[in-house]
Amino acid sequence: IGTLIHGYLQADMTPEEGAAAVRRALELGVNFIDTAKGYKTYPHIKKGIEGFDDVVIASKSPVKSAVQMREDVETCLRELNRDTIDVFHLHLVRSQTEMREREGALETLVQCRESGKIRSIGISAHGPEGVLCALECDEIDVVLPILNKKGLGIIEGTPDEMLEAVRKVRDKGIGLYDMKPLGGGHLIDNIPDAIKYLRKLELFDSISVGLKTPDEVEIMVGVFEGDTSAIKRALEE
Repeated sequence: IGTLIHGYLQADMTPEEGAAAVRRALELGVNFIDTAKGYKTYPHIKKGIEGFDDVVIASKSPVKSAVQMREDVETCLRELNRDTIDVFHLHLVRSQTEMREREGALETLVQCRESGKIRSIGISAHGPEGVLCALECDEIDVVLPILNKKGLGIIEGTPDEMLEAVRKVRDKGIGLYDMKPLGGGHLIDNIPDAIKYLRKLELFDSISVGLKTPDEVEIMVGVFEGDTSAIKRALEE
């Protein structure tokens, strides 16, 4: 479940409202939660995961310096009340030049992985050039790209170029999970088709979908399980 939608940048939900969606996802077996420093949704997640043990959390930070990244990792650990974060991304990487500018931040993430504060180092990217940076850095364990049926949200590249970049990353054995599978909400007219497109590619370990309410969680879980009756009921209402 993606939590960007819970924060002030989108739905501006209270921690209690966001927690309800997170909790329902966990109850239904969805245990991967995506967040970021900039989303300001740590309080929502902390409340939502109370009482659950098998939870995987990925966060992100766009900072460049070693000191700033250490602060952001520590803040994440503290505000989520965790001993370790499963994935921590360099957020919104665009190019090799930018990767070089973030060497300090990357060095901190390597140190945090060695000390057990994080388990994996990732890159999130909205364009193919950013995704391909993972091929030039042996420290990257996970990549989070944008990919959806219509290529919505991809910057500085075409959908075909993004798909090729993602395939190259997969061929290297790097973990992958997708963001914006519904194109920021523009593909909700045919959710099953949008999800089917991504699953048929057989490239992603997980797909992060932004879901606001327990009802939305139940609908999406149904889609992944091949049951679209909840969508039909929602449309009838």
